[in-house]
Amino acid sequence: MDNSIRGLLSDVLRSLVDYDYPDKWPQLLPVLVQNVQSGDKLRIYNALVALRKVCKVYEYRNESKRAPLDALITQTFPLIQGLLGSIKDHQTLEAALVIKVCLKIFNSCTRYNLPMQAGGLIVVVVVIFSSYSSYICRLGRYRSPLL
Repeated sequence: MDNSIRGLLSDVLRSLVDYDYPDKWPQLLPVLVQNVQSGDKLRIYNALVALRKVCKVYEYRNESKRAPLDALITQTFPLIQGLLGSIKDHQTLEAALVIKVCLKIFNSCTRYNLPMQAGGLIVVVVVIFSSYSSYICRLGRYRSPLL
């Protein structure tokens, strides 16, 4: 899919999420989770972009309005962590883009408030960021063909 079309569709999704999720669109998160688990690279990437847009809607909301984000964290962080573990040694642009979106999801979910009901989430976030800091440093040595 063309990145400009993906960007437009993800902006439309963000508007829909703002007005319809989760009350009028409760099946959104299960569908995104299913696509992350699909094994199809394009579906996984698009689902991650969509998850990022959902996170952005709830990123700066106060605790009383973050329940949809907390559900997203509980259901997707273990999947995303597994996905990152499976692709961390791949030296491809696609793997780097997936890792970038995953880290952006983690950032958006934890920037304003760390959800404490998720148990060991703080430890998971610290482990994820520390384990991928060396990977990010390695990526910095390669020049992106897109730049």
